[in-house]
Amino acid sequence: PRSRKGIPAKGYKTRSKKNASDKYILERRKK
Repeated sequence: PRSRKGIPAKGYKTRSKKNASDKYILERRKK
């Protein structure tokens, strides 16, 4: 399963710790 960012669940769990960066990555992936 993939997260809203479109990245593998494994990557999501790792980025979960960095919420601030998560939002930044989310916007970049949206493009």
